[in-house]
Amino acid sequence: MKNLICLCIAFTMSVNGFTQDIIYTNDSSEIESTIIEITSENIKYKNYLKPEGPIRNILIMDVCMIIYESGYKEVFSTENTQNINIERNKTVDESLPSKNNKIINIIDDRPDKIYIGKAPNNLVRGSGLIVQPRSPLKDKKGDIYKYAKTVLNTVLETKILNQNNNSNITLEVHITELFHEVKAGIYGTGRKITQNCNISIKLISNDNNEILFDRDYTSVHASKLSDFLHQLDLLYQQFYPTLSKKELKKKRNKFNHKYYTDFIVVFDDITNRILNDTEFQSVYVD
Repeated sequence: MKNLICLCIAFTMSVNGFTQDIIYTNDSSEIESTIIEITSENIKYKNYLKPEGPIRNILIMDVCMIIYESGYKEVFSTENTQNINIERNKTVDESLPSKNNKIINIIDDRPDKIYIGKAPNNLVRGSGLIVQPRSPLKDKKGDIYKYAKTVLNTVLETKILNQNNNSNITLEVHITELFHEVKAGIYGTGRKITQNCNISIKLISNDNNEILFDRDYTSVHASKLSDFLHQLDLLYQQFYPTLSKKELKKKRNKFNHKYYTDFIVVFDDITNRILNDTEFQSVYVD
């Protein structure tokens, strides 16, 4: 029965880019987590949405499988817990089927995974200088990218994956650049947002691994901060329609409240560019 549940989970869940450690329990529940430690009997983890919260425990015998944020898959067995370390070192070679046999696979190909942009220097923001100098914006823990990857997956799934066709394909997305810049006018007023996003899209047949389509896309956004935030509100309402205003604000502000590092605007634009590409449509829909 346990193996059957694991199999059902693996063949019904959508790819989410492995943006957190997902614990799948034997009753088919999902726990978004950050794994702290695995012992012979327990899994210690924190709630992914509450990293400052307490460490929680769950019995290994109650867990079917873990998909780690790196893409590693660990399948547990109550009959043989000695295999845990071996399984953890195995890479998920196969992608997980999603809706209509289509798969999204997002790959980080950025040459610099730490430096993600520029923002006004914290030390001089309130100094009254006419020209506000900027400092590098770093994503040392990878939280900004992880959240961006989740948002990109949602946009692609909503606009592309849910089209009415039964193509048995993988949509492979290589992110080659993400850049976010906050500019301030005189005395730190009149803030502007500039973003660049470069991705490479491949359509791959799941039947024979043939590359059916391969093209690069770029999106550049520049606007006043107020206009940028207005676009964010509209897009979040579009892609997360079931969330309340309070929930939307909490979700949007999780990693972007300080420097507005949210890439949903360029992700939406670049997805529209893909959809308007007649060559892509001819391969994807036919």
